[in-house]
Amino acid sequence: MSIYSKVYQKLSKVPETVSYALIIVSSFLVAIGMVLQFDEAAFLLEETPIDIQFNPDVFKWISWVFGGFMNWGVMELIIGFVFSYVYKYRAIDSQRKAEFKSVIRIFCAVKQFIMGAYEFVFLASPEAYFYGVNILGIVTNVVIFTFAYLVLKSSILNKKKIFTIYSKLYKFYFIIATVFNALELIGLVTVSPIPVMDVVMTVVCLAVIGLGALGCYFLVYKKVKIEEEENKKEPEIIFVDNNNGNPPPEIFSGYGF
Repeated sequence: MSIYSKVYQKLSKVPETVSYALIIVSSFLVAIGMVLQFDEAAFLLEETPIDIQFNPDVFKWISWVFGGFMNWGVMELIIGFVFSYVYKYRAIDSQRKAEFKSVIRIFCAVKQFIMGAYEFVFLASPEAYFYGVNILGIVTNVVIFTFAYLVLKSSILNKKKIFTIYSKLYKFYFIIATVFNALELIGLVTVSPIPVMDVVMTVVCLAVIGLGALGCYFLVYKKVKIEEEENKKEPEIIFVDNNNGNPPPEIFSGYGF
């Protein structure tokens, strides 16, 4: 049994309610940056010509609560999108929706716990925080979600669709990440004076994205492509479809909404 199968066995035994709790707690941890950085943001607001009346202490915590709920909502939307995407290509049985989403939810929580812990770097060195947060975000996305894919591939995904799914998600993430950072770089170099350090860090982010894409291509992409071709030689797997070809639409259904 591979390490990925062992990890899946462990995670699949985690109660679904625990995965909900983890994603909610981690979402609010990530949002703690709004509290830690609030004094600086409030100072900038005071410098603006707009007359804004607010209680800083109250507004700080309201922002944190709002940010936490926003993070949680976005995570659930992403998880729902990934499941729908995988299901669209018949790479998973519809009856294993809760199982699939619970495992993904745990990996999303791990990513958010790491990013949330990094928020406290701001207290020690704001510059180090701002220069490192985007790089850490890219690294955690590539490492954690590649590992998540390998875990799911080992146990729950249709063996004849493992490359079909990975290749599309691979291209989607790296293209979006590259375009986003390239546009940011263009915006930085067109202002005067040019913020040199910001330009350097954006270039570093693009380099990290490139290295991540190359690493995933040689370590996962090529191998999974060959593996799927071999799997297609085996008898066809019939997946149970109780939804007439449509994935269950409820994204937040597990919370009882």
